[in-house]
Amino acid sequence: MGTLDSPDDVRRIAALDAQPVLRNLLITQSYHDLSEVMRRRTGGTAINWCTLGTWASKTAGRFIRNEEIPRPFRALLDRGNVFGRLAAALDPLSLLDLVDRIVADVSGYIMAGNKVVYAELAQVFSDFETELGGDQAFDPARLAGFQDRYRDGPPEPDDAVWDPGRRTLISTTRGGQGELRAMVAAYYQAMFERDPKRRSELMLLGNAHGGVHEQTRLQTYIAGSLDAPIADTLLAHVHSHVDATVDHERTRSATHRIVDELVPAIGRRIEEAWESFATAAMMELTLPDGVIHLGRPIPADPGAPLFPPELATIDDPTLRAVLDSYGALEVREEPSLLHRIEQRLASLVGLGHPETPSLLAAAAHDWVDLRQRMRFILVLFRSRADDVHLVASPFTPAQQDAIRGGSVPPGPL
Repeated sequence: MGTLDSPDDVRRIAALDAQPVLRNLLITQSYHDLSEVMRRRTGGTAINWCTLGTWASKTAGRFIRNEEIPRPFRALLDRGNVFGRLAAALDPLSLLDLVDRIVADVSGYIMAGNKVVYAELAQVFSDFETELGGDQAFDPARLAGFQDRYRDGPPEPDDAVWDPGRRTLISTTRGGQGELRAMVAAYYQAMFERDPKRRSELMLLGNAHGGVHEQTRLQTYIAGSLDAPIADTLLAHVHSHVDATVDHERTRSATHRIVDELVPAIGRRIEEAWESFATAAMMELTLPDGVIHLGRPIPADPGAPLFPPELATIDDPTLRAVLDSYGALEVREEPSLLHRIEQRLASLVGLGHPETPSLLAAAAHDWVDLRQRMRFILVLFRSRADDVHLVASPFTPAQQDAIRGGSVPPGPL
């Protein structure tokens, strides 16, 4: 049914506010289509920003469809445990409804981040490929003319507030687009570069600039989804309910004291469940060849070196500076758990066993920390720069037909 890579496609998909699940599926497929066009323009080997964007969007889709988020809350508030029974006793306060709203708010942050990045970055890629992708020789004037549409200056995190009905997250873009100007310059140069190492470094530089812009804008949405103030929200909600329903002043005061004794415990348990879940599930990126946990060292592409040969060393001074600014230039290697076990066993029986490095020590233990997040992303882009697994389609042919036709396919996505 055709690819989803034209400027009109991007605008149409971004505007599907009334169909967030379908929009996420279209975003995921569109990223893949844009990635493939860019790869053809730039030598057909190195991945680009949209390549990883495909899998990040597909991972986000699990939360947008509420396939992941409700389960830890439902388990915690089950009537079979003490906190579930207490929550049920407080049901006249609409406590469970509030939990549903908190879950919806978290999904809302993820959904909004998925949209705003696609609406901007995918539009840049689509416009770039439409207007400059057919150039046969490097043309500085055409490149400069294209860059002029983007505001100069560094990006800033978006402003995001809930509307009065708490149904929609209202986002406001701040800052400049200087990183996008630099991104398209690097990709444009890569289109005409014949030296494999130089082209790989230009592609990584373009990916880095795109990543810095995207992750800076996303800071608001990532913090909102991971640092949910559940305990405070619950307590404030219950106090408001007491104020609205208890008329007698002394009874109201006594009820507030009881609320202060009982409700924080429920809130803390729910908050702990959320933090545990967020660490275990949200900080994962599902790729075609396996799941990468964002809080652990980065594994190499199976059967490949930690870095592809063209990027084992970095010559370009601009790229070196960008990587170094986030601690991603010199990355320590460390042995995998299997290698450590093998070495320990060898030591116990008196045999020598050399350590075999197989992981990159770039774990982001605090995903809300922009610097840690960027270090992880830059190292991932560098280590998987020519990973053929990542260019696979995110959906089966039948699923693609349904998605491109405007419907959500049945079954696992």
